[in-house]
Amino acid sequence: MKEQHTMTTDSLILKRLNENDISDVYDLMNNQDAAELAGFRPMRNISEAEGRVHSGDNNWSDFGIYEKDYPNDLIGLICYDLEEKASLSTPVKVANIAYFLRKERRGKGYMTEALRSLCHYLFTLMECNTLRIYVYPHNDASKRVALKCGFKYIKTKKTVS
Repeated sequence: MKEQHTMTTDSLILKRLNENDISDVYDLMNNQDAAELAGFRPMRNISEAEGRVHSGDNNWSDFGIYEKDYPNDLIGLICYDLEEKASLSTPVKVANIAYFLRKERRGKGYMTEALRSLCHYLFTLMECNTLRIYVYPHNDASKRVALKCGFKYIKTKKTVS
């Protein structure tokens, strides 16, 4: 079971998903538009949402994003997974980050707030050394969020279809 943790920002609450979020997760993740921008396959049925809430998706840890004024309405997800790599001096803990918002909540600065909060959490509480975000080349909004939060562009990786 994943640890319970809640983060707050000026406008948002970020909290671990629970049983009450299953239908909202399904509604959010069966959206073709969000899937294309964030790079996931849209959910096909509610049982996929149940699986994500109960066990996470692979090793990803999910935080639901909620506006403070509407704390029961899921507007997005921000997620991470951890990789531990051996090095000569100290272990390196790398967090890979992914995120997306409902279309009608984009452009309000919410994801920048959420990402800054998650970065603080990962560096301080999870003791990560490195944070990484993979963004699709056509997703300019996600690129801007990452740059606003201090991430640096490294390279474009070509994928094989």
